[in-house]
Amino acid sequence: MKNKEPKTKNLLWLGEFSRRIDLPQECLREITGLYKKESRHIDRLSAKKLTAATCGKLLFTERLLKGDRAYTYLLSAVLIKARETHKIYREKGISDEIFYDTMKDITVWSENFRQERGITGIDNLMWIQNHLNCKIFRLGRLQFQPFSFYLPPCVSKEKRKSAGIKLGERVLNVHIPQGEKLLKEECEKSFAMAEEFFRDISYKAFICDSWLLCERNRDFMSEDSNIIRFAEMFEILGSTDNSAQTVERVFGKKESDPRHYPETTSLQRQCKNYILSGGNPGTGFGIIRIKK
Repeated sequence: MKNKEPKTKNLLWLGEFSRRIDLPQECLREITGLYKKESRHIDRLSAKKLTAATCGKLLFTERLLKGDRAYTYLLSAVLIKARETHKIYREKGISDEIFYDTMKDITVWSENFRQERGITGIDNLMWIQNHLNCKIFRLGRLQFQPFSFYLPPCVSKEKRKSAGIKLGERVLNVHIPQGEKLLKEECEKSFAMAEEFFRDISYKAFICDSWLLCERNRDFMSEDSNIIRFAEMFEILGSTDNSAQTVERVFGKKESDPRHYPETTSLQRQCKNYILSGGNPGTGFGIIRIKK
């Protein structure tokens, strides 16, 4: 009976945790069924320390062992490992609301994987390890990650000099999770929450490296769009010509012929017409300096 106790507790955790992060029921049923049969293997995976250095190796090794099924094992291990993360949150006095809001990114990326591959699983451990290792937190609409200041190649020499922040100094990297409208009012609330949440650490600025900040978005978006209003919160230091992130976020995947891109939303129609007319959407890098 004693040997069954960890398995029973983990099954209870899977049910409660999955419900709180809005994991689809069909996904939970598959994960639960797999865990009942393979708890020892999944527990072994969840016990591994996920770091940037080990995630790629772990994914490759497990794929060789189990084929595509490995991604389902990995999602199961991620869900179990979140139980350990939850304990750390409570030790640090961080609310369950912030914990579950942060962990909902697991559902977002597992659903993206299912839509792309047609199977239950997850493949971007390099990103999700930040959530499990308490390196990123969702506070309202936005996610925040303590980070070392850097400047991408798209920032000119003049802008580099005017940044006023030394490379390597601590900043808060801003990420925008998918799935909800990007309302400026909600973003302002998130920044206020971040200032309170990180009140005990010193940081120089908020930074953001995203397609949402590309200066050329104005070429095909209206001035009152939520994306433009969000970008206006930042001082944009530079933009790239790399459209990969825009295409992924707007259309889901890259097509060899842009005429095949969907036109379900107004943003898709605007972006598609822009590309077909010779435009090249990219990414932008911006900062919000902290006034202290």
